[in-house]
Amino acid sequence: MKLKFLKIPLFLEEAAFFGLAQVLGILSAWKTSIFLNESVPQIKTEESFSGLQFIIYFLIGTLVIFIFLRFFKSNIPFKFFFYLTVFSGMNLIFSSFFSANLALILSFALVVFLFIHPRVWLHNLVFTLGVGGLGGLLGISLTPWTAVLILIVLSIYDWIAVYKTKHMVKLAKEMIQRGAIFALILPEKIRDLFILPNYEVKPGEGRAFFLGGGDVALPLLLSASVLTFYGLKISALTAVFSLFGLLATHLLFILQERKKPMPALPPIALFTIAGFLIGRLIF
Repeated sequence: MKLKFLKIPLFLEEAAFFGLAQVLGILSAWKTSIFLNESVPQIKTEESFSGLQFIIYFLIGTLVIFIFLRFFKSNIPFKFFFYLTVFSGMNLIFSSFFSANLALILSFALVVFLFIHPRVWLHNLVFTLGVGGLGGLLGISLTPWTAVLILIVLSIYDWIAVYKTKHMVKLAKEMIQRGAIFALILPEKIRDLFILPNYEVKPGEGRAFFLGGGDVALPLLLSASVLTFYGLKISALTAVFSLFGLLATHLLFILQERKKPMPALPPIALFTIAGFLIGRLIF
């Protein structure tokens, strides 16, 4: 089998943004934990909210988006929600390393830059920073085993939502058409990263693939949670295994005879959980 057929450059593109989100999210979680006077690897025994609450909020959020798509014809609310989400996540990241005022300025500047210069590379950078910040913060609010439960439940949901009800595919397409692309945009041609406007990329055209925000953020929940309970070594191993899961997802997608949407979370979650369990055994 020729390596070209496996689209290795495309995977490296995926891994670069996915890996950056994991690294930034873990670093942000680490800095936040220190700020909250939780020494790493101090062992915690409680979580800020339960896995059941997280899943309920997730399902309610999905329902609300469907309702908005049904009754709001303007794209403005969806674009505003996207910019607000990534701004909040970036502010969390930058606040971990800079003063509050500088964090706000940097976050606002990047959002404005994306608005006036909507290129794919910038969209991916802003989205990666946003996901990293939000995923890291949510992760330190959970126990690792709760994060594992969330990954398992939402992986099953992802499979059903893509292959059975297909509502996740419809939701993603409609959000992209509304200009609220809660996903990494991964052009098959690397040069398109820098010259292609994000609003010109459409699902099913073959110019680019999409990796949903949940597929990036949910593994980070576990990595960040592990950091505050078991320390950096196991957290880093968990994150590395999530990259193996990304590779498995990439290969499963590329090796399809007919390219069609597939749930990315199940293989990513499987490897992420495996990394955590292996880390617990060897460290």
